[in-house]
Amino acid sequence: FCLVLLEFELDVPPKLARPLVQKTWSQKFRTFKSSLRPILETNNPIENVPMGMDPHTWRKFVENESDPKKKEQKAKNRDRRKKIKFSHCLGRRSYAQKQYLMVCIITLTFHS
Repeated sequence: FCLVLLEFELDVPPKLARPLVQKTWSQKFRTFKSSLRPILETNNPIENVPMGMDPHTWRKFVENESDPKKKEQKAKNRDRRKKIKFSHCLGRRSYAQKQYLMVCIITLTFHS
C-alpha cells in the first residue's frame, strides 16, 4: 500500500530507525488494513478512496478483499478462532522450548 504524503522528514539515523521499523512494521500494517475494512462495507467501496491513499492501490485492495476465495478463507479462520478456548501466552517459544529451558534452569539451580 502506498500512501501519498505531502511532506515527510525523517531526522532519525537509519541505524536506529531500521530495527524499530522492522520490528513493528508487520503489526502496524495489519492494523492499518483492519482499519480500512469497514469502508469495504459501504455501497461503493472503490469510489470511497481513503484520504491520502493512492486510488490504484485502493482499487487493488478492494478487489483482493472482495475475492470469493479470500472471503471463504476469512470465514474459515473466523470459525477456527471461535473454537479456541485458551489463548497462547508463551511468546515466541513453543511448549517444547519452554520445557527444555525449565529443565535447564532446574538442573542448574539444584546442581550448583
